[in-house]
Amino acid sequence: DRAVVARNFPQAWVAPAALGSLPQKVQSLLQRIGPIDGAPSISQGPGGGLQALAHFKSAEAARDAVTTLHGTDLRTAQEKRLANFEPPKESERFWLRIASEAGVMVPQAGAG
Repeated sequence: DRAVVARNFPQAWVAPAALGSLPQKVQSLLQRIGPIDGAPSISQGPGGGLQALAHFKSAEAARDAVTTLHGTDLRTAQEKRLANFEPPKESERFWLRIASEAGVMVPQAGAG
């Protein structure tokens, strides 16, 4: 499975002024692990938050991304300071899963 779904973005990424660049930010983060097919698609996730769906070029890269990035603290220095440097709450940790394992329906990507 090459598709991954991401949730729990840093506040700085989902602020109204920054929302337009959310796909690029997610793409930039995921491409550190491996190449992906195009920009991620953003949609409404469960619980009202946003989620991004991205397709890696290989299932191995998708698994590596989940292993590497799931649960990481992507808060900015300012966000950490505002929280008095408390450890991140679960809702503040980046959430990344293989889409099919997370129960997310994946539209088939173009031939690739």
